[in-house]
Amino acid sequence: MSFLDRIAECNRRDPTLYAPFCIGGAEVGSLRRDRLAMLADSPVRDSLVLSDHGAALAPGLVDAAARGAALDGIVRFMSARGACGPWCDEPFPVGVRFGDEICRVDRAGVELFGIAARGVHANGYVETEAGLSLWIPRRSRAMRVCPGKLDNMAAGGHPAGAGVMETLAREADEEAGVPLALAKRAAPAGSVSYALDGPHGLKRSTLFVFDLAVPPDFTPVNRDGEVADFALMPVEEVMRRIAETRDFKFDSALVAIDFFVRRGLIPPDRPDYAAICAGLRRSPSTGRTPPPRQD
Repeated sequence: MSFLDRIAECNRRDPTLYAPFCIGGAEVGSLRRDRLAMLADSPVRDSLVLSDHGAALAPGLVDAAARGAALDGIVRFMSARGACGPWCDEPFPVGVRFGDEICRVDRAGVELFGIAARGVHANGYVETEAGLSLWIPRRSRAMRVCPGKLDNMAAGGHPAGAGVMETLAREADEEAGVPLALAKRAAPAGSVSYALDGPHGLKRSTLFVFDLAVPPDFTPVNRDGEVADFALMPVEEVMRRIAETRDFKFDSALVAIDFFVRRGLIPPDRPDYAAICAGLRRSPSTGRTPPPRQD
């Protein structure tokens, strides 16, 4: 196993499983074809235009409120049948690119519709004379996604209506007890992205990455029940466990690998260096690495 294996595991998808999902003529996601078949003979059928080529919200749904209500009705129907995750009561934006918001949908429908989601992840690290270490939480066994897996110090979805830094501060407080004054010192460090076949549809995610240097006398304390415990782990041990095991949550491993690259812990003379860098930033819309800019 290797860092490239971890990256590949976040980008395994079969495009033949999906059909485009559109709203108002814009392609905003992808629906699994077996989900299309379920919707074709369902009480929510009137909210959709279905064909062999894909699905779209009915053209009569022209404002954000009507579109969001229709999407949430579909999500509730599919969730009750086990065809998507449980209702979260957390609205996520629906759009073609970051900053767009055609409408909103409950988080439970993001994977169902293959909508691009965003999240925030913070690497909490400590630098001492003994070396560099990372605060690593173990997820609660009660978590629906990746129970018991290792994670980044603070992480969470970026819901509609919230700023990125606002979301980071909230997650850092809830998951690790980070005071607001300390959370504001988190340094933005770009993003990682991936596209992955999930249990209910296409998981398309961009994660905004932050690095937070915490003082040696700080110990994170979980406040929302999502973390079982924390360990201050030498960076060499974190690297080994990501490269050699599946101990870490799949996308949190990407965030940590990105940290290793930026800190020079994965040097550019490694034969797989370029592949690692490219793999961390695959287009969440296609699952392919975006072409370089032509400036």
